[in-house]
Amino acid sequence: YQALAATVSPKALDDTIRTLSTAYPSRVVGYPGADAAADYVERAFRAAGLENVHEDPFNVTVPMVRHPGTLEVNGRTFLIHPLWPNLVRTSQLPQAGLHAPLIYAGDGSLKEFNGRDVLNSVVMVEFNSSSRWLNAPRLGAKAVIFIEPDQAMRGEAESKFLSIPVAVPRFWISKRDAATLTAELERPATPIATLKCD
Repeated sequence: YQALAATVSPKALDDTIRTLSTAYPSRVVGYPGADAAADYVERAFRAAGLENVHEDPFNVTVPMVRHPGTLEVNGRTFLIHPLWPNLVRTSQLPQAGLHAPLIYAGDGSLKEFNGRDVLNSVVMVEFNSSSRWLNAPRLGAKAVIFIEPDQAMRGEAESKFLSIPVAVPRFWISKRDAATLTAELERPATPIATLKCD
């Protein structure tokens, strides 16, 4: 084990991790980044002297974003990204989009919804809300938008999708865009938002 460990280059290992985690926008199967990452791994195997390196293609079902998601509020358009499906239910929206009041509910705890009309709304919550974001659909929200955090643990991401096909479209928005929107949401009149995603 010591001899084998001595052959591992910490720099090369770090370079590989950085390349695979940052060089490709998405490594989800079906996206160009998945093919590029596979090519990178194949080249690395061949460069390491491995023999009989080959591909075994097979078909899989994956969610694909055909057009970037958008959120329109008071004449401004923001980019949103759909989250991983609830089992087989993607964050697909009607072709005409979803038109609904937009409210901000902080960490998603029940007290954040006091005095708000949640039924048929779109709710923005902080990403690091654990499973409290589920209060929004429980109170009748039509969709949830998560605000990009400064940092998050893997468990936070895993709590943002369910293992049953619940029809709750969920999206991600940058913290920069969210800061602009939360200023809009502090005004007395609740703005109407239009969400689109295919």
